Amino acid sequence: MNIDDITAIMENRYSIDCVQMMLEPQLAGTVGKAHRGMGFISQDPDGSFSLKMYCIGDISPQDVFARSFDWKAGELIHEDYYYKLTASDIRGRQWEAKWIIPDISLGPEPQRYIVGGNIGEFSHSTDLSHVSAYYAGIYIPGNISIPCGMGSAIEKMVNGQQRSLSTNLNIAKFSACNIDFEIEKNVNWLIINVQSNAPINDALLVRIIESLQFVLAKSLSWSIIELIHDKTIKVRIRPCLRNDNKSRIEPPIQFQSVDPSNKVWTLFGKFLNHTKQYDKLLWHPIFRWIRAVIESGYSLDAESLMLSVAIEGLIRERFNNLDYRNAELQSQINKARCVITRSELEPDFKNRIFSLLGNMLKPRAKDSLHILKDQNLLDVRLLEEYSKLRNSSAHGELADSSKFQVHLDRCAAVLVLFYHLVFIAINYSGPYTDYSSRNYPEKGFTIDTVLSQPSSQP
Repeated sequence: MNIDDITAIMENRYSIDCVQMMLEPQLAGTVGKAHRGMGFISQDPDGSFSLKMYCIGDISPQDVFARSFDWKAGELIHEDYYYKLTASDIRGRQWEAKWIIPDISLGPEPQRYIVGGNIGEFSHSTDLSHVSAYYAGIYIPGNISIPCGMGSAIEKMVNGQQRSLSTNLNIAKFSACNIDFEIEKNVNWLIINVQSNAPINDALLVRIIESLQFVLAKSLSWSIIELIHDKTIKVRIRPCLRNDNKSRIEPPIQFQSVDPSNKVWTLFGKFLNHTKQYDKLLWHPIFRWIRAVIESGYSLDAESLMLSVAIEGLIRERFNNLDYRNAELQSQINKARCVITRSELEPDFKNRIFSLLGNMLKPRAKDSLHILKDQNLLDVRLLEEYSKLRNSSAHGELADSSKFQVHLDRCAAVLVLFYHLVFIAINYSGPYTDYSSRNYPEKGFTIDTVLSQPSSQP
């Protein structure tokens, strides 16, 4: 896409005139009328996209209303009802989109009607003769702050003479996982330029966007992706969401606009290296908890509850096989089994009790945290704050306004504990910001112990 197209999308004024459009059922074998005609795809003021197509042909009220009568409130709409779009625009590009529900309006004249619909994502592809390198450009709307180490210059020339020269520190350039990154901050959007000697697939793009959200502690939605892959350049477009919401959750490493040491991007690379083999288009299991914590930062009560839940979820996801041996507990359980075996209880009830006793040997989240503490990987002070926060949040106790500072400090300490668990999971040693201390000093996190764990990839 050219700069005019990109600017138009970021300013919510993009449109595509189509000389031919067709909507047909998305699921093969589905009974449904196909619609053909001319029309356009346009962007609404809120950044979303919709289509409008002017059709000629027979249409009946049953075609307009019949299917919606089958929908029930509270149920997901089945794929049977969705349509796919193919369209040719006046520049010769072939566009595709799926998951569209047609909105049909009968026209004032016979055999003329209008079809509309919302578009969640649309794309077009162009074949290339050869590929010397693999590239992706990810455009994320919004005024998003990043740590930069390089600047760009803008030169104004009049009649061949330089009248002014301005510089702007707005570029971060680094390498991670044998991939070269250049992230450029503009006023209205962020662009992530990715170049690699190996193919870049859609799953890797998801991992890259996850890594950026982690180091910035910010939920991000992309609007444009340009991808060169398998001798094809593919452009994908989604609604332009501004990404302006500010969560209370602070990033693992606080940063200014200048970061010549690239410490934030070092953490980015470490997280990407851990997750890049996960080939699903869903969020990585570890990032799901990171994302949940970021999203909880719009409410302090939600934040305190989610931090407690996320730590337990992260432990189940990554630390569920720690070496947990409790000889005294095992002895007591063996005695209980003998008592229950000799009892006159019903066999089915005995089996239920045996199952409960077996679960007691599995480490709780608290047990796993103490194992990590005993290996000098976690701070006992942070564990104490977590225990207090979890107990109050899990039992529905809201923050006491008379002890608001205590509650804020406790949430900050548990956030640091959560980040430390992520550091251990991705094997990261390096700087981090200690939000549990006044003035948020930068400290170092070190992993001296190699944990015996299952594969880090689900």
